[in-house]
Amino acid sequence: VPTGTTTTTTTPAQTVTDAEYNEWYRQQLNKSQLSAAQFRDLEKVSLIETQLEAYLEARMATTTDQLHVYDIVAPDLTTAQDIQTRVNNGEDFQTIAREQSQDSGTAAKGGDMGWIPLTALDSNLSATANNLPIGQVSSPVQTSSDAQAAESSSDGSNTEPYYLLMVTEKSTGREIDPQYISYLQTNLLQDW
Repeated sequence: VPTGTTTTTTTPAQTVTDAEYNEWYRQQLNKSQLSAAQFRDLEKVSLIETQLEAYLEARMATTTDQLHVYDIVAPDLTTAQDIQTRVNNGEDFQTIAREQSQDSGTAAKGGDMGWIPLTALDSNLSATANNLPIGQVSSPVQTSSDAQAAESSSDGSNTEPYYLLMVTEKSTGREIDPQYISYLQTNLLQDW
């Protein structure tokens, strides 16, 4: 704002004078320890990102391929294999999930994760679940980040959890549950 002018910016929430804005701006520069040009560039990027998010969100599909997935999270490969054997020998997946799963969000529900868009799952879990026949339990699988952490472990030990998945239904073009919308929007922007 040129020196000597008095402009007032009005928004529905408040009115800000030039002096108030200039003081806020000075404080932001001091806090960030950026030059005025660097701060303006950072703000431009932030505004562009906000506009891009809104643009992509408005064009995001509201339906997608989804799976009704159940999981059991085991602390290690041996435990996961033991659980898989139990299920394959006829024990109830949901009962074992309630008793054994380390997934605090689904254990009480018998491992029920609900309907999940394929793109909301980790790539390893998505590929595994998508290729499972209905009602069959997967072999133990780790998320891609867990598998990478295990591979890079300095002592060769693997303390990352293993997942056993079971798909009970598959649907193409199912309406996306609101709980996944913001997650998928964030992924859409990151993938873009």
